This record gives sequence, C-alpha cells and structure tokens, in this order.
Amino acid sequence: MMGWCKKIWGRSAEPSFNIPVLCYHSWTVNGHDYGINDHVSLEQDLRVLAEQGYEIISPLALVELIESGASAAATKGKKLVCLTFDDGRDYDYCDYVDKKWGPVKSFHKILTESADYISQFDSGPRGLSFVIASPEARSILDSECGRGRDEWRDAWWAECAAEGILGIANHSWDHVHDVVQQVRQQDNRKGSFFAINTFADAESQIAEAQTYIDRMTNGKALPVFGYPYGEAPEYLVKEYFPQNGKRLGLRAAFSTEAGYATRDSNIWNIPRFVCGFHWKTQLEFLDLLKAAEQQTKSAHEAPLDVREILDEPAAPDPVEAAPVEANLVEADLVVENPAESLLVTEVSDAEPIVGDLFRRRFFTDSFPDTPCHYIAFIRYRDGTLCPVGYVHYTLTGQVALCGGLVIDNRQFRKLPKQFRQALHESGGIAEALLRESFQRLPESISTIWGHVGDLQSEKVCLRVGFERTREKYLLVVWRKSDLPGEERERLIDHVAAMTPF
Repeated sequence: MMGWCKKIWGRSAEPSFNIPVLCYHSWTVNGHDYGINDHVSLEQDLRVLAEQGYEIISPLALVELIESGASAAATKGKKLVCLTFDDGRDYDYCDYVDKKWGPVKSFHKILTESADYISQFDSGPRGLSFVIASPEARSILDSECGRGRDEWRDAWWAECAAEGILGIANHSWDHVHDVVQQVRQQDNRKGSFFAINTFADAESQIAEAQTYIDRMTNGKALPVFGYPYGEAPEYLVKEYFPQNGKRLGLRAAFSTEAGYATRDSNIWNIPRFVCGFHWKTQLEFLDLLKAAEQQTKSAHEAPLDVREILDEPAAPDPVEAAPVEANLVEADLVVENPAESLLVTEVSDAEPIVGDLFRRRFFTDSFPDTPCHYIAFIRYRDGTLCPVGYVHYTLTGQVALCGGLVIDNRQFRKLPKQFRQALHESGGIAEALLRESFQRLPESISTIWGHVGDLQSEKVCLRVGFERTREKYLLVVWRKSDLPGEERERLIDHVAAMTPF
C-alpha cells in the first residue's frame, strides 16, 4: 500500500512528551471495589502512580506545555499525569455516607491526602472538577440521575476554587442532557454535544456558562473547558474556540478521545482516558501507563523514520486504506444514504486488519481470541475498503458477551464533512456496527450482554436494543422475549459474575 505525504512543515525531529490525562466521575459508587467505585479507583490509582514514580501536573501547567510546543526536554526524566473529574457533583468536594456502601471520601479529600505520597510537578491545583453551570439542570439531574437530595450544588465552588487543591472549570450550561426538558440548543436536540455546532448554541452553552461559573467562584474558574460526553464538535474545535477562546477567557478544551497529551495535541481537543471505560482494572491501568512510557522511550531513543512522515507502513496492509482527505470528494461516497457506504462484516481473523487500532485504543499487547469478530468498513465507489470500527463477541452456551467496541476516529475525521454529518445523523458507526453484528450472531443466542461504564456508550447501547439490569453497568438484549422471570434473574447473576468483559 502506498503511503501519503502529510504536512510536515513546522515539525522538528525532537521527541514529544506523552502525558495521560485521567477522568473520573464522583457519582460512580456501586460498591467498594475497583472499577465500580471511582473514589476507590482514584485512591488506588494514585498509590500505583506514586509507586511507578509519577508526579501530578496541574491542568494549566499541561496546557502551557502544549501551548509552548515544548519538547520532551522540558519534562526529561519526569513521568507526569493529569487528573480531571467530570460533572461536578457534590462528591467531588464533599465527603458523604452512602446508605448502602458507607463512608465515601470525596475526590478533594483523596487529592489532599495524596500530597503525602505523590509529589507534584508544579504549584497549580492537583486536579480539576468540570462543573455544569445551570442550577435548573443540576436540580433535574439530581432528581433524575442522583438521589434527589440536593447533592449537585454550586455552594462549594468558591471555597474549593480558593483552596487551590481542586480547580473548578466549565462543563457547559446544561450538558444537553436528555433528562433536561429544554436544553440550550436551537432545536432542543439532547443527548449529544455534537449538536452544538452554531455560534448561537456555543454562546449559550459555553460563554454563558463561563460567566456564571466565574461569578460563582469569585473569578477563580480555571480557563479550560470540558466537553460534555467528551464529544468535541468540529465547529468548536476548529472555529469557535480558536476565534473566541481569548474573549471567553478560555485557553484549552478537553475531550475523552483516548490518547496522550503531547506537544502536538490540539489545544482545543486534548484527549483523556475515562475510568470505567478506557480502563476497568488495575492491570489495564498499568498497561495504559506502560504504553505512555514506551512511546516516550521510543521517541527519545529512536531516530525519526521517513516512513512515519510518509505514513507508510513497513508491510502492506491486508485491506487497502482510504485515500487522503484531499482526494476524498462527496461523489466517492453515498452521502444521502451513508448506510450504503458502510459495510459491516464478520471476519475470521481480524487482527491483521484492526489489531493495531485495538491495541492502541485499549493499551494492550494482546488481541482478543474470541469466536466472533465484526468490522465496519467505509466502502468507496471504486471498491476501496477502509476499516473504521470493530466489536467482538464471546459465546458461552446461549449467551453472547459483547466487548472491544472501538471506532477509529482518525479515519473518521478523514471523511468529507457532509458524509460525517449524514453518518452521525443516521446513528453513527458504533450504532450501525452493533445493529448489524446482532443480526449476524447465531440464532441459538438467547441473550446479548454488555458491560458499560461510560454514559455516552450506554446511550448508544440503549438505542440499539440493550436494556438496563439491576446490575449498574450490566446491559442485556433479550432476544427471546418469552424467557421466564426466574431464568432472567439467574442469567443476570451468571453474567454479572463474569464482569467486566
């Protein structure tokens, strides 16, 4: 396969730093174990980070590294990590006692105590809380998604911001959350921040939220933005923030696109890893750290390979890759009906096609050895196929365990804008991949199961037919509607014992 030439002006051969930015949610309390209680996960992760020789870098210091285009020399000999928390529920700052699980340390207290065993790279806050501005939206979220005890307040913001341990930053006006009756989006489109793609909507969701949060923190709001659902609309990344960021007092924005913060990161789309989604166990967390260290080491020790500049692989791929964006025109694709250009198929050996994507996104050296592998391809009129998504299923008896769902955002961004928009409006790659793979599973499968801790992923799963169970993160598709209640309860217990998968 021929490689293609990328823009390389302004790029030096100096290696870049690789800093993991971690994201936790304080409302994730479903027991005392790692992976189902983010307070437990955070505290244990900090201990692991300390043992591995990491230091905490404040979000603002990280932004300054990226803005300055600093080389790895600025952080030579340092292993750094940045900590963020989404949604701004009271548990970010306030300890509380859960009726079922007992005392719960706030993120603020965990960060405060961590100063005794993990050092800091700079003098800024040890982490930041992305908070939702709208009092009305927070009240509805507290009632619909919380415990209805007025635990989504802004009363603690000013005190927290003044202390300097946990910073406060903008997470939009109302999160365009689907439980809020009327959101600040011109068509009242909810459930996805990709709907914020006009100046008017951006002003309502971002500018007005920044004004409110800045006032409630006595002018101490941190100058960064956290995209709701981690979704970074192209309009905001490429137009709104670059043109209006200075006016708003904002310097950077964070998504939840898996990846490390580097010298080359887009300042308006700094990637993060989400606890419970990008990693669920301590072993997976260690793999995430290991991958960052290996990339940094390789950057320091290896000379720049011309194949990297040309994006040319060492050996031919088994599937011909798509052309460069400059050569992609809408005539190459069926924009009016993107389903005709999206092909989902089962393959017996998926690793040669999506192995690198899977390992990159899940930070592992292995690839799943499961019976059923499904790949989503973008199909061009000339027959070229470009892999853009993957999911696998483990079959045990009449049960199918769904896992490994991953979308190749790099390839997705190379598609023409109109096609991306049409594909998104039709449900997106993940939704199509799940629907099509369901249909291809053996008829003998009576239930399909998913273990999901990410809100946006859960929304996709619910749209394709998954249902919630009494187990917080466990979702199911009942393919046989006549299963008796006792059998359903038995299956829930049986599959819950196998999570996470």
